[in-house]
Amino acid sequence: MAVTWWHGLTNAERDNWADHLGRTFEAGGRTYPRREADMAQAAYEEISTDA
Repeated sequence: MAVTWWHGLTNAERDNWADHLGRTFEAGGRTYPRREADMAQAAYEEISTDA
């Protein structure tokens, strides 16, 4: 559901969400890019709890 919602956004909206959520994360002292599906899920959960 989250990925479907994510792909319905414009490129600008996805970029705004990626900036808001953070495009990378740290684990074990290293920095990794955040997967698009993970950003979609986090953004979807955020809008779902705001409703």
